[in-house]
Amino acid sequence: MRSIAAMATALLGATGSAQALAPDVTPRAAVRISGGPLDAEGRAVAGPAARIEAGVTASWLLDSGVAIDAVLGGALEAEPRRGGWAPAAAAVAGPRLSPATRLAADPAARAGSGRAALEEAYLAVRGGWGEASVGRDVGVAARFSLPPPTILRAATTVDPLIDPTGLGGVRIRADLSGPSAKASVVSPRWLGVRVGGSYTPRTEGTNLDDPPVKSAAPRFRGRDIGEAGLSFDRTWRSGLQTTVGVGWARGAGGPAFGDVEMTSWGARVGGGGLSFGVAGRTAREDVAPRGETRSLAAGATYERGAWAFEASAARMRDEVAPITLRTATLAARRSLSDTATFAVVGSWGDRVDGAVTPEKSRVDGAKLEFSLDL
Repeated sequence: MRSIAAMATALLGATGSAQALAPDVTPRAAVRISGGPLDAEGRAVAGPAARIEAGVTASWLLDSGVAIDAVLGGALEAEPRRGGWAPAAAAVAGPRLSPATRLAADPAARAGSGRAALEEAYLAVRGGWGEASVGRDVGVAARFSLPPPTILRAATTVDPLIDPTGLGGVRIRADLSGPSAKASVVSPRWLGVRVGGSYTPRTEGTNLDDPPVKSAAPRFRGRDIGEAGLSFDRTWRSGLQTTVGVGWARGAGGPAFGDVEMTSWGARVGGGGLSFGVAGRTAREDVAPRGETRSLAAGATYERGAWAFEASAARMRDEVAPITLRTATLAARRSLSDTATFAVVGSWGDRVDGAVTPEKSRVDGAKLEFSLDL
């Protein structure tokens, strides 16, 4: 933390003397609720999951043209069925909470309850040279990762904020450091290309993407995590938009995990309300038993007026545990206002735990999602 504090002091000093200007303060809040899933007879297979977000941004614009942002934000989640544990995997990999799958291999794990976390508390300086930030935030690798397009706000096919089915565990983002104290630098966009990097001295082990379980299994607490990202974004004369994102992260995870490395890639093309994308991620843990976690996802969306539609599918295979997750989604969303949306989602998914005596879990059905941004 001392190194991060020193970086913050240097960052403020680099902006020159800050004029005593009144900041532009922007509060924000959001509510995400995903109910179901419902079976063919309309009965609830599991209870709803919910997430409440709140935050505030204070911005100062200096005479030099440099902008300073102070950002604070947190979230509260309740997910009674989120896929948090894989008991069969413990016999292979030992009790652990994997940084790659965000699943726990622990037969003694018990379901947790609601939890809250401070996800943003950082200071950023923006100018013609790009952006630099210090404080608690996600890293550049996660920010530059590009999953397939989606119309959903919470219970998405990949990297879901909340998971009412317990099978939404496919990860595409290269999010190794999570919300932790770090320093990041991002360039401006040159000819459609933007690059960036992050350094995290130590993660804090309070990531809401971790499973909501009570477990004595070791959690990933990384050290000296370096991250890099690259993105390309261009709209051609024909109106076709092309976007590419790549994220890379590597850090030390201690005796239980060894060195961990993640690489994520994604590409999208779109125009006229239609968008299509593919993405993948590879994660490696340098500790016995060695293995990789591979994810692959694809999706397409179409938006017209107040309506939007999505078809997507994803798969993740963890060779260490081993665990295989597969999920598919068909969704229709209606905008109720400028800030509220309602979606009906058909989801199909299964999870297979273990290699010698596989245990299979499956959930098919319809779920509902309501989202409100304030």
